[in-house]
Amino acid sequence: MSNAPVKAPPIESLVVHYLFPIDLGMDLELDVKDRRFSKEVTRHFQAGEIFYQGKSLGQSQLTAHLYPFGTGMLELSVNYTGDLQAASELAINAEKLHVGRMSLLVFFHSQINAVLEKAKSHARSMSAARLEPGREIFNLFSLPWKENLGAEAFLRKNNKTLFGIVTGEPSYARLSEYALTREELKNIGYYDQEIILINHFGAFLHSPEDEMLHDLVSLAFAQYFNVGAANAFLEKSLLAAHRVLEDQPAYYRFWKMPKLYQRISREQREFGRAKAALVEGLHALHHQIPEIESDWHLQSVHREILSSFDIDEQAKTASVRLETIDSIYSNLGEQLSTMFFIFLDFVFLAWLVVDLVGWIALIAATKTK
Repeated sequence: MSNAPVKAPPIESLVVHYLFPIDLGMDLELDVKDRRFSKEVTRHFQAGEIFYQGKSLGQSQLTAHLYPFGTGMLELSVNYTGDLQAASELAINAEKLHVGRMSLLVFFHSQINAVLEKAKSHARSMSAARLEPGREIFNLFSLPWKENLGAEAFLRKNNKTLFGIVTGEPSYARLSEYALTREELKNIGYYDQEIILINHFGAFLHSPEDEMLHDLVSLAFAQYFNVGAANAFLEKSLLAAHRVLEDQPAYYRFWKMPKLYQRISREQREFGRAKAALVEGLHALHHQIPEIESDWHLQSVHREILSSFDIDEQAKTASVRLETIDSIYSNLGEQLSTMFFIFLDFVFLAWLVVDLVGWIALIAATKTK
């Protein structure tokens, strides 16, 4: 019996979205009362013709959004007509896509400076440390809503293909039933005929609330990236704090203590400024979105989406690193202060001894005369 996935019938208008996150290195002040939970700063309806292995897929649309916690999101969208099995190649082999003559990744990188310039007008403060753009692209596939789709049958029929789209597994067609069961796709849709499949690599949506879910997925991916950027920054800060700890001079090298104390104070101040923005970003997962909190369906789906990205666990890791770095700098500062004041006590005591010896010598000399 063949393990090849059953070929699905043609889809009229499958919309493929490619999301690319950017660390802005800024603390933003945005009015995000609209449905997007972000501010749109770019929209090009004809961003360029998309090619896959030399074949044109048509014109693409580019948008750019800013999120309050300092993350930007570029999104390139294209309409695709075909079957799911062929569409899965667009998710698994995104590196083979080109926008004009540029690869998809190079195209995204070419748009970063324009987004940074637009973000500056909304910046409350700038950060010296900004995570350099990476290679992570999130694939979001949207199937237009059909009342008579037959969601359960559709999922069964296209299980392997959908697994490839959502997880990016290039060998999805050869997966066994055991593998598919072990990494089972979980449909988190709440409505009849609704399909919401999501993984930290990609997502597949079929819902009457497609636009809102698209926004929630984009938001969750931005939050996932933001927490990852925070952890990357904190990892570097933790290494820097350990280097300071290793460079701590021995107590008898007292002349190095003032310089080291100044260094610790400077780095602690810089980290304190960065910490304020990090903590605000880490706590921006729910409280800025009243529209979600007031809707049980959106609240439940959003919680499931966040859990797919494992954001809470990453946020806990970031919080532990924050506390560790704070503790290192605080203990170092206190230890150096204590050692420095002990040194001053020794200097004062030595001065008293020298002064006392001087007085004794003076008295002895006076008696001799």
